Amino acid sequence: MNVIGLAAGNRRTVSDNIADVSAFDTVRLLKCSNFYQHSRKGRQYIGHSQIRHRPASRVGQLTQDTPSTAVLRRVIATGRHVRHDNVPMHVSAKADYGMRALLELAAAWTHDPAALTKGEAIARSQDIPIKFLEGILRQLRQASIVASQRGADGGYRLDKDPASITIADVVRALDGPLAAVRGQRPEDIAYPGPAEHLSEVWIALRASIRHVVEHITLADVASGSLPKDITAMLTEPGAWQRR
Repeated sequence: MNVIGLAAGNRRTVSDNIADVSAFDTVRLLKCSNFYQHSRKGRQYIGHSQIRHRPASRVGQLTQDTPSTAVLRRVIATGRHVRHDNVPMHVSAKADYGMRALLELAAAWTHDPAALTKGEAIARSQDIPIKFLEGILRQLRQASIVASQRGADGGYRLDKDPASITIADVVRALDGPLAAVRGQRPEDIAYPGPAEHLSEVWIALRASIRHVVEHITLADVASGSLPKDITAMLTEPGAWQRR
């Protein structure tokens, strides 16, 4: 999926005063309606409507793909709707793991661009499940971000200079478009009546995300030298507060 997914069908307790409900309040619900479980047939996708009515005894182990395992467990255990006020904007486990793996390869690149790093070494260093990591690296190889070599002396390396690989490149390779509304591009959606201009809000949100992820490279993150306009955002009031 994507860095943000604007999911439909989620419900929450809304303030009595509609003016108190901001667009960001709505975005807090991102992707909290979707999670995965392990079933006898393998990995099975379960939607929010199924969660609320599924007996706790029949639900398998939640995976790390959930935006808030604790919240979802409470939903399943009680069979009732739980407020999602504290569910954060969702960055997928795949994007998070992919970035961490690439930063390991970026560190190796600084010493020798041709050096190969074993998948097991990356998994161990970043505490990533090896099977999950292998799937991620396979996608990154298909996107020409990572190169690999088989054999006893094989491994992985970056396929290009880390200074030329942005976070946006990685997220798009692993999860697709940076922002989607129910799987659609926001500019392709037309809302009726008083919601007519809502698509403009989602487009502005996408532009804001692009401003960050398209201007930060692996080299920036690996060296801790983020662009000045990005570091300035970190000092804004409330930037480090969860809300």
